[in-house]
Amino acid sequence: MALDLGLLRLVKHRKEFSSLYNRIPLSAMDKQTQAIIKDFGVYFEKFPEANVVNMELFLPVFRSLHPSLKDEDVGAYAKVFGNLGVDLSEDDILGLLK
Repeated sequence: MALDLGLLRLVKHRKEFSSLYNRIPLSAMDKQTQAIIKDFGVYFEKFPEANVVNMELFLPVFRSLHPSLKDEDVGAYAKVFGNLGVDLSEDDILGLLK
């Protein structure tokens, strides 16, 4: 999940999401990462002024998109969201993009 976590930290930014979304091999990501990346797109549509996904605002959006998720599954996703507050260094971004 380290690669997936790095990718999520990168595409939480609108600019990177917009430039990379169509190039991300979603089928190579785990289902949790796939759902989050797709939902980042929904978030950016709902909040057109946002340049970065605000995780406090994202959780309610995520829950509304996945109403059938069990509380323990929502908790697992919330843990991932909590790990997305850190931004990547330039070296990390370059490594990830390679």
